Amino acid sequence: MFLHHLKYELLAHLRSKEVIIWMILFPILLGVFYKVAFGSIYSRTSFSTIPVAVVEHTPDQLFHQVADSIAQAETPMMTAVYCADEEAEDLLRKGDIRGIIVIDPAEDGSSAANFAENYLSNTRLSLKVRGSGMEQTILKSFIESYMNQQQMLREMFAENAVGALLHINEIVRVMNSDTAEIRQIPLTQGNTDPFALYMYNLVAMVSIFGTMGALTIAQNNQANLSPLGARRACSGTPKLISVLASLTGCYLAHSFCVVFCITFLKLVLGVDFGSRLPLVYLTGICGGIMGVSLGFMIGSIGRWSFNAKVGVCMAMNMTLCFLSGLMVSGMKAMIVANAPIVNDLNPAAVVCDALYCLNMDADLSRYSVKLLTLGAFTAVFVLLGFLMTRRRKYASI
Repeated sequence: MFLHHLKYELLAHLRSKEVIIWMILFPILLGVFYKVAFGSIYSRTSFSTIPVAVVEHTPDQLFHQVADSIAQAETPMMTAVYCADEEAEDLLRKGDIRGIIVIDPAEDGSSAANFAENYLSNTRLSLKVRGSGMEQTILKSFIESYMNQQQMLREMFAENAVGALLHINEIVRVMNSDTAEIRQIPLTQGNTDPFALYMYNLVAMVSIFGTMGALTIAQNNQANLSPLGARRACSGTPKLISVLASLTGCYLAHSFCVVFCITFLKLVLGVDFGSRLPLVYLTGICGGIMGVSLGFMIGSIGRWSFNAKVGVCMAMNMTLCFLSGLMVSGMKAMIVANAPIVNDLNPAAVVCDALYCLNMDADLSRYSVKLLTLGAFTAVFVLLGFLMTRRRKYASI
């Protein structure tokens, strides 16, 4: 009897146009849109060697040593070409360089010891750039760092010129150690692309949209809500068996949709979910079961019309997805900073956080908490749904 009901529940859900549109086609279209819109942005933010021009109005041997040391790195922070003012301005205007470093005589009259002047010229560096961005900021930081360390070195020569001269090579090495090379040091083995959060939210959206298909469970099992519910109330099948079969069928159908969505994102769009793909599927399935349970609970509330409950579900789903960051990437972070309990009670945010923790964390402690939270949500929603759809007596049907 249970299997008979389960079979037809599965067929009904898989043949539903709403399931095909909202659970399969819509995630595909939205995922393709995200890929086209954001897929290459992160790769364009990678750092690369910065070309600059150096205009020397006065010689600076120390700067030459630092610049040469930087250029010897495997991936140097910058490459310098020495030229006159007019040529440098022309290169900057054409976009061949990102900035012009100008070496002028220092305004003050201080000077290093005579035998150290080859290394420590009395100079002042300035920077010319067009526009603003990461590369211009790096060049500005380099100039500021060089000037500060040049001043420190000048003070060392003033105190102990002989000792500073003997260790000049080591001093130069220290001066460029922070800026000589561009190195990417990963803080995690997971996917650090910030736009992957959109894909996590897409999986969370598919999970939470299980509410739409689950609305029919209560509708089709209560005699006062639909003709089918009246017929089932008169049948010999216990109501508990009927509701359990409907829930199980909806769980299986929606799990198929979630698995299909994750597989499409992984294999077709190339989304990096990390090295724990089986747990990604488990998270999506658990989120889908939670979404179905939420829809079951909403569908069991009162004697509202079916269309009214659909409207409530749609409004709630879109609000939860918005707060989770599906539309605005920084929304969830802003809520964490101001009202973290909102994210803790948002089922869509919990699914997204579970995928994020699974990808970024080396251990599974935070992920386990998120998965247990999904289980708690599911248990509460199912319990409330059963309480509101328990057997009732009707004066007439």
